[in-house]
Amino acid sequence: MNRRLVAGLLCALLLLGAVSGALAENLKIGAEGKQVRLAQARLKQLGFYRGDVDSKFGYSTYLAVRAFQGMNGLKVDGVIGVMTTSRLFANTVVNSKGVTVTSQLAIRVAYGDSGPAVKMVQDRLRALKFYSGTADSKFGYATFLAVKEFQKWNRLTVDGIVGPTTWRALFSSSASPYEPDTTPNLPDPSAGTYFRITYGMRGNLVRQIQTRLHQLKYSPGKIDGVYGYATVRAVREFQRVNFLKPDGVVGRNTWDTLFGPNPLPKPATVTPAVELRIAYGSSGILVQQIQTRLGQLGYYTIDVDGKFGYATFTAVKIFQKRNALKVDGVVGQLTWDKLMSPTAVPK
Repeated sequence: MNRRLVAGLLCALLLLGAVSGALAENLKIGAEGKQVRLAQARLKQLGFYRGDVDSKFGYSTYLAVRAFQGMNGLKVDGVIGVMTTSRLFANTVVNSKGVTVTSQLAIRVAYGDSGPAVKMVQDRLRALKFYSGTADSKFGYATFLAVKEFQKWNRLTVDGIVGPTTWRALFSSSASPYEPDTTPNLPDPSAGTYFRITYGMRGNLVRQIQTRLHQLKYSPGKIDGVYGYATVRAVREFQRVNFLKPDGVVGRNTWDTLFGPNPLPKPATVTPAVELRIAYGSSGILVQQIQTRLGQLGYYTIDVDGKFGYATFTAVKIFQKRNALKVDGVVGQLTWDKLMSPTAVPK
């Protein structure tokens, strides 16, 4: 009799979930679809779920959700709402053994999806001013366009899909909000045309420049999208280190170097009392600068990797010979000064 009662209650619960699951923003027993599948896969990865990843929110999924919630300090109700989704797809989470782990995400939220993960994306896009629609938990065309715009402004692959990289960027504290470029005719760097971004301009492009300078250890001041004097000084310093014209203006060459594969970060201060000697086996920012400069002069043609190997050693020796210096493959003060001077003889 008790078994029949339990079975009856379970059937009723499943029926109720099937009716309301499709309408509600939360995922609960009876729901089906890709978002359920993602949740099952994540719960399985963390050791809470041992059933098939079949996209069907059944009783075993319900029990797994409850176990996850209990282990992670959430309300234990077996329903995957925004709070549970946020914790489930966090970088750091408590697994079924009670161990806090950092594991790789496999989340993918895309056009046509629905559920709490979509609502989280919409709410976050609204907060960052990329989305002005209703957070209705449905990934429609407006959400798709907002995701693409976010990806564009944050220098991600622009595909309109919230995969692991976009998810992490979207919910990070360093996500760049949408800020219309208020300076008339502010250029589009992706257009590949001539442009200048300079003192007094403002907008998201300026914010991107400031953020990148900050990442490279220069000091552009407050990251506020306003090209002020602190940003000018930081750009000049970046240009000097990267062998560009130090005019404080971000033109095509400065932009491409700043956002290119090998921009040189701000070097650590070298104490004058320390004898400069950079030789085979050395590594670091100074080696990167040497390789970059040798490349500009035609002596070095492989990757700028910051490692003083045989190719760098050979290039230094050829440079020294061409510039009437002692040929030993070691960058001492005399070789450094000549290499970095405008009078350096190219190959």
